[in-house]
Amino acid sequence: MMKKLFYFFVMLGTAGAMAQEAEATSRQITVNGNVEVKREIQAYRVQAVLSMDQVYYSDPTVTSFTALKNKYFQAVRDAGFDPEQFSEHPNEFLALGYQKEGTVLKYETDSAKELELLSKVRMTGITLSYEFKTVLEAERQKELLQSVLADAKQNATQICKEINARPGAIIAISGHTPKEETWISYLGNNYPEYWTLSVTYRLE
Repeated sequence: MMKKLFYFFVMLGTAGAMAQEAEATSRQITVNGNVEVKREIQAYRVQAVLSMDQVYYSDPTVTSFTALKNKYFQAVRDAGFDPEQFSEHPNEFLALGYQKEGTVLKYETDSAKELELLSKVRMTGITLSYEFKTVLEAERQKELLQSVLADAKQNATQICKEINARPGAIIAISGHTPKEETWISYLGNNYPEYWTLSVTYRLE
């Protein structure tokens, strides 16, 4: 008899705790806050892939990889750039799967003018690609955090008006934090970056 009575009180206590938890859950609201993240460009990276795969058929004056490399270096010199500033990565070229000789040259700069200069040097056997280093300063990140929380609070307030309540203290926040630095391969895309946080408020 005592054992049954013990189990009864255990079940009663569990049911009471579950009821309190359910009530607490019903008195809260979770909404999203969003803000667009606009970054500043602080550096540029140029990659030039030199490959003999196309040169044999399109430029008979270039008969070797050394000739191709010398021709490109002379072209960038004529444009006002010192080719000695390139770093060379032949192992990366091997991973690209080309059939004939070649190499990968890279150059990083904080000058948009140098990027423009190198982009204008075009010739058969050279494939250029670009990356842009975008930065989100710490002070700007704090401002964005305030904005995303303000957006969440506004969304919660609008919803709460429909149920005659108002958002109180924040119970929980979840979501990602934008990276301070990131490299992107192109600009002007149609997919802006957003910072989204899920915010849970206690209802009052």
